[in-house]
Parts: sequence; C-alpha cells; structure tokens
Amino acid sequence: MPNFDLVENGGYGQVRLSQLSTLRNLCEIIKIPNPKLLEIGSWTGISTSVLAQYAKEKDGVVYAIDWFKGTPHTTLVDIAEKNNILLLFRQNMEELELSNWIKLKVMLSEKAVVEFPDNSLDLIFIDGDHRYTGIKKDIEMWYPKLKSGGVFCGHDCEKHPSEVHFNLDEHLEEDWYDDIHPGVVKAVGEHFPNCNIDDDIWWVVK
Repeated sequence: MPNFDLVENGGYGQVRLSQLSTLRNLCEIIKIPNPKLLEIGSWTGISTSVLAQYAKEKDGVVYAIDWFKGTPHTTLVDIAEKNNILLLFRQNMEELELSNWIKLKVMLSEKAVVEFPDNSLDLIFIDGDHRYTGIKKDIEMWYPKLKSGGVFCGHDCEKHPSEVHFNLDEHLEEDWYDDIHPGVVKAVGEHFPNCNIDDDIWWVVK
C-alpha cells in the first residue's frame, strides 16, 4: 500500500478521507475533456492521487508542484530531514499507476508560476505554505492562471474569518493555532469572502 502519512517516522495524516471525496467532487465541476489540473504542495501525494485519477479518466494532466523540504518553522521540515519525500511521492504514484498523468515540478511555487500562461488551467488546489504571507502570495500569483469557469480551491481553511473566536492578526505567521490555520483563514477570507468551505476545503468557481 502507498505510504502517505509516515506515522512511523514522525509524520501524521495530511488529508482526511472525507476531504478526498470533496476534492474529487470539485474535479467533477470541470466538464471539459483533457483537463489541466495543478496542485501546490503535493508532499507524499495523497491529494495528488485524487487529481491524477480524475486526469487519468479524462485524459488530462496534473502538474504537481513541491520542493519536498517542508514549510519552514513547521514539523514538516523535520520529517523531510528523516525521509526522502520526493522518492516516496514517486513510489506512491507508481504503485497507484498514476505517474503517466502527472508532470512533477520540484521547485517552489513562485518559481513554477512563470511557466504557466494566464487562463491556462482548469483547477488549482493550494496546499503549500499555510502562513499568511505564503498563502496570500500563492492566491495572488495563481488565480490569473485559471480559466474562466475553472475551480480555485485549497486545503485547511476551517472557517470564515468572522467565525474565528480569537484575533487572527496575532497568529498570521503561525502554521497552526488553536485548531485553526490562521493565515489560510485570513488570506482566503480577504480574497474570497463568500467562498464555499466544505470539510475545511475552500473553493470558488472563477
């Protein structure tokens, strides 16, 4: 079986099974052949596998973007030092027979964005740097790359800002605080105040 969580070596569950169903449902919004999907923050590939399975069925492609070293000042850095995450990602995708539908780009998001023309992608899933400055930059860089009618979405947005009981501004550069990703909640709320949030996955249709 693919090893996504690395619980035996400091890792933990990255995506809940119910969230994988939500991500698949977002793929189904795309009603065109040969879809171009893109993921920022692939890690060991559990969400990539959902996107790639859809691409396989629709003769599309998934661009998987990650530098596989983890976000600074998070436990992912320590996990990446103990494990070859890039190798594990490749092994997982090969085991699931999905590699042929994935174009892997081992780089930071801001390096990859220049390779994609505006209005060229059908779905973008953001799950990279969860700190405010990181997710804000990803939203602003990548939204122009999405086609009209495409799905713009991301992971770990638990609430709308008005629903949070503490001051978000005091924790924006923390990955995680009090069961919330403050930077994601703030940045998504600023850019898409009326976005949908389903099982901590935020999404809008452009």
